[in-house]
Amino acid sequence: MAKIQSSHHEKCSLVVSLDQLKDADLSPLVDAFMAIDSYDIDAVDILQESHCTLSKENITALMHAINLKLRIIDLLDLSLRKDVLWFVTVIIP
Repeated sequence: MAKIQSSHHEKCSLVVSLDQLKDADLSPLVDAFMAIDSYDIDAVDILQESHCTLSKENITALMHAINLKLRIIDLLDLSLRKDVLWFVTVIIP
């Protein structure tokens, strides 16, 4: 599920909740982030508030597609945190 938040200044942030998504949902989401104009979105937050069974590869692909617009990564799954730290330190210096 994604929610767009914007103000009168046209700054736009997108919140992506992973809670109800399945792996099959992430590929079109990655494609959408790759296709949208990066100037339209100022920041993207990825949230996971309940346990889900998404693969690390798909979540990493989503982070790569969002790239520099990634603002917050809040994951309940501790096993993904190592990959997130690697992504933040290596991909987004």
